[in-house]
Amino acid sequence: MVEWFVKFPAGSLEPEIIPVTIADTDALLNFLYQQISCSSIETVRFGRSGSAVMVVDEEGLLKEDPVPNLIGCALYSGYLVGNLILCEIGTRDGEPDIVGFPSMLEAHAAAAAAKTVAQLKAMHDYPDPE
Repeated sequence: MVEWFVKFPAGSLEPEIIPVTIADTDALLNFLYQQISCSSIETVRFGRSGSAVMVVDEEGLLKEDPVPNLIGCALYSGYLVGNLILCEIGTRDGEPDIVGFPSMLEAHAAAAAAKTVAQLKAMHDYPDPE
């Protein structure tokens, strides 16, 4: 089954929608490490549903010249750097796990919503509604 992940590169508001078939959790981790360009990831939940997740470089702030992630900083109350992946909490092989969006349409909708929030916060410095 194809899953759709949304990648926001560091310093950019332009998403990349990535379709991928994930065989198991090991394949998922390898995919995430490759896309984020790291060796240790952290999941950051955001939003009201509790199922929305950003996967980020856990050691990003320790790197030389870290680049802020504009989307991550807008959606999370902390400072996030490096590439990030937007996805969801779901099930894989009957166990709770990180999963991609079930359709390209939902991935594009999530990317557009994240980009809009980041732009509004940057333009108006609105406080987080939560």
